[in-house]
Amino acid sequence: ENIKELTDVNLLFKNIAIKNFTPYSGKFIGREIDTGKLNLDLKYNIKKSNLDAKNSIIISDIKFGNKVKSEDSVSLPLELAIALLEDSNGIIDLDIPISGNVDNPEFSIAPIVWKAFTNIIIKAVSAPFSFLASLLGIEADQIKSIDFHFADAKILPSEKEALDNIAKIMVKRPNIAIKINQTYTKEDINKLKEIKTQKKIEKTMKEFSKGDKYQLALEKLYLSYDKNKTLDKLKEKFISKNKEKKIFQKEKYLIYLKESISSKQIISQKTIENLAINRIKNIKHYLINEKNIKENRVIIKKLKESVSNKNFTNFELEISVVK
Repeated sequence: ENIKELTDVNLLFKNIAIKNFTPYSGKFIGREIDTGKLNLDLKYNIKKSNLDAKNSIIISDIKFGNKVKSEDSVSLPLELAIALLEDSNGIIDLDIPISGNVDNPEFSIAPIVWKAFTNIIIKAVSAPFSFLASLLGIEADQIKSIDFHFADAKILPSEKEALDNIAKIMVKRPNIAIKINQTYTKEDINKLKEIKTQKKIEKTMKEFSKGDKYQLALEKLYLSYDKNKTLDKLKEKFISKNKEKKIFQKEKYLIYLKESISSKQIISQKTIENLAINRIKNIKHYLINEKNIKENRVIIKKLKESVSNKNFTNFELEISVVK
């Protein structure tokens, strides 16, 4: 009884065959354990029958086996969980605090530890970016996506920093891979139209030797898309009256012409695909050539249209397991 009043216990176990814990792994995660070693450093403090324990658990080279039917088990992507938890030496290093009352007839340390281990796995696989970001002491949002300016494939300085962090994480966790969702947005297409329009304006300006070359080029291009339109009628819409004086709002007129021309531009699917290809090429080059990440760890998903976050086109990332 005195043990329950005030006791400090420190237990150290080394190289335990983790296969012996299959009854618990089967109960909580529904899988047998094939191989693996377990080191335990257990510090127990018991005060008036209340246990407060700190468990340092090191698991090495764990491999799961067959599925086990259990009403208490949680269906989990275990391969992903292990890839998230296992470091470059094949070691999972965890601190699992537990507490409880030793007078409770249902109290048992082993299942409590396994329950806590299961909760860590659930937390890791349900929010993998948060878990991985914690390895570097950064926020998950800093590694969730790679952002691009509209219609541009260049990697921004802020995104190089994101890729640097992703590469550091991939070194720490050698069994994870990243999937890249390549996307394009309406803003990409609109920007491509603007670029195409600007090139046409610059080319058309060369046809004029005098006068306002910019305005003349815009007017010529505007009329080329609709022969029935007249500039005189259009200009009337941009005349405002100030007392008895009529003022031609030239700047608004030129903006209207340019926007009208831009709206008529057609951007081919091939152009959109080439933009995505160049963006992916730059991401892969940075990770593979500059950060020495193996090519099989960078997985590219199919191109799809997405919605921008107002300022950028986002290539969202997913965490996977190296095949």
